[in-house]
Amino acid sequence: VNCGLSELGSLPSVVNHMYLQSASIDHELNYAWFTYKQAIAGSPQILEYHHDTADYALWPEDTFHPDVAYASLIQPSAGPQLVFSLRPPALLHARFSPKGNRLIVTFDAPTLRGAVPFDNGGDGVPDAWEELPVGEQLPCERFLDERAVQALPGAACHWASATELVAEVTPRARLAPGDVVKLRPGTIFAADRSPSGIAVFSAPAEGSVVAEPPEDVPVPRAVISLPGAIRRGTIDGCSDLVLDGSASAGHGLRGAFVWSVTAAEPALPVAKLLSLEKALAFAATEASESGGGWAQVLTIPSEALVTNTTYHFSLSITSFFNPSVSDKTSSSVFVAKEAGVGLASLGPASVQAQAMALAAALVP
Repeated sequence: VNCGLSELGSLPSVVNHMYLQSASIDHELNYAWFTYKQAIAGSPQILEYHHDTADYALWPEDTFHPDVAYASLIQPSAGPQLVFSLRPPALLHARFSPKGNRLIVTFDAPTLRGAVPFDNGGDGVPDAWEELPVGEQLPCERFLDERAVQALPGAACHWASATELVAEVTPRARLAPGDVVKLRPGTIFAADRSPSGIAVFSAPAEGSVVAEPPEDVPVPRAVISLPGAIRRGTIDGCSDLVLDGSASAGHGLRGAFVWSVTAAEPALPVAKLLSLEKALAFAATEASESGGGWAQVLTIPSEALVTNTTYHFSLSITSFFNPSVSDKTSSSVFVAKEAGVGLASLGPASVQAQAMALAAALVP
């Protein structure tokens, strides 16, 4: 066996030795293959060299998928084989939906939606992946780093498409525009198949972006409703008063809800006034317990009200995405001596617990 060095020949003029990536040799056919680039950017190309004839061939420039960034040649027992490396998907942005109940993480290219490539042939080369259904709810910790997950307590994630990961945002969330959203390493890949069916993969996506508000921030609109009253704007003196602001819109889910009483006719006794102000002060504090958020439904027990009195309430809501933008509305309620009506409103189930806690705060 002659192990001496010999020059195979000069590289073709289109092949710059500074951009060679990898090489592999088939000793049986006496061929060699080189992968290279013509410039720093662009897809790799393939140079095939024939040792017996000292001749070479340039493979077609479209041999690789346009998104291939790196091509490696390995020498498994079955013979030379190309391992393609697609360009990893890049984060474009993480943007809140207009309602504030979703954070949409967008990539610049299709991903495997959280599927991880694996070796199905036993040769150490990844060649398959298991598809994850679109829309399936999954823990966000599978895709986002620990800091982002902690800022989104109780959130579940799903893939709306191969380029969009959606995190459901709850009122307990602390993530806000300007905060960093970072991917969990080793979880999001790109893949494709060559015309011959060979699986090609990217390295895992990396990086972070700053959370953004919606492209079009909605304008808040405050609404107070009194469903179930005896008649328009009237409740009986035996019923709890429920002021329902849950139909308000444009606050971004976590915008502030501030309730107040602007007047009462006739004037209230001092004890009743203090009790009512206590209820309103409680409602104007963002809840930190399970459920979180601001009280969108205000419940005032009948004991805190005086019959034959008209109360004038107001509700001010603020945009979570732009605190300088707010809206205010008012509603008048007459408390009559008539009986037998019960609660004026129950409101959505999600806010009934807040209403009950508010009522409990009024108990001496």
